[in-house]
Amino acid sequence: MTHRRFALLLAVLLFTLASGGCTRYVKTSQGRKAIEKTQRQLQKADATMTADAREKALILLTLRRDGADLGKAPYVGLAQQIAALATIRKDLKPIATAVNQLAGAYKRTVFKSKKVRSTEKKKWDAIQRIRNQMMAQGRAAKGVVQRYQSASKNVAKTAKRHQIGKVQTGPIRKKLRKFLNRIGPQLQDARQKVAKSEALLQGSLSQWSAEKLRTKQTILNQMKTQLNQIEAASGRMRTGQQTFNKLAGNQKTVWTGPGTQTFAMLKRLEADGKHVKKAAATLRKLEVQLRKR
Repeated sequence: MTHRRFALLLAVLLFTLASGGCTRYVKTSQGRKAIEKTQRQLQKADATMTADAREKALILLTLRRDGADLGKAPYVGLAQQIAALATIRKDLKPIATAVNQLAGAYKRTVFKSKKVRSTEKKKWDAIQRIRNQMMAQGRAAKGVVQRYQSASKNVAKTAKRHQIGKVQTGPIRKKLRKFLNRIGPQLQDARQKVAKSEALLQGSLSQWSAEKLRTKQTILNQMKTQLNQIEAASGRMRTGQQTFNKLAGNQKTVWTGPGTQTFAMLKRLEADGKHVKKAAATLRKLEVQLRKR
């Protein structure tokens, strides 16, 4: 899970004070551009935070659809952190409203004037007040963005710590196909070995003693146990493949974490691969033992 980067809001009214003798003045176009830039930055920051918060909220829904219990750890803490993002984002709205109001006040103050001189005391003082208030709103906006950044990073850290993340579906599909392609011949071979051993035992009933028959029957039962384990692993993976394909659909990535079907399947895939290999080797050894006279 990643966090988005946000542009820090620093654009405020920074007027150039031009000097003409004892009289100072400001160009009103500079003020308009500074206000418009601040408004654009606020809109961009709000859009970025909205998209980020929505994306993280959808992650929880995706995980729940895959079987995660959002009422248990680690999802409870993660959900609280994600909910906090929306709360922080709302703090930007009154700032944007205040900036829009200041933009209106600035427009009414300067009206059609291209310059405002310090000798125009009423206008001059009004512009200075607007400038100072814009500076204050800029600092407040910067604070909101920094708090959101920090909270978003904490969400990413929590997810990483608990192995919650996005995985590529392509490699998983390939791994499942590879496992099933490999286990198919192993399963067929195991079935053949059990069938042949069973036929051998049936054909030797009159040749072996009761004690030897009991020993051979025990070995055959052990072979069947290994076969059952290979068949069970194959069945789990086929079911897992169907479930994963249904969940992932045509998506190239999916979210997974503790308690989800995908997370459990990936863990089980690795364990079953080792188990099948061991079961097949054990079955071969048992077959050799059964065939010994």
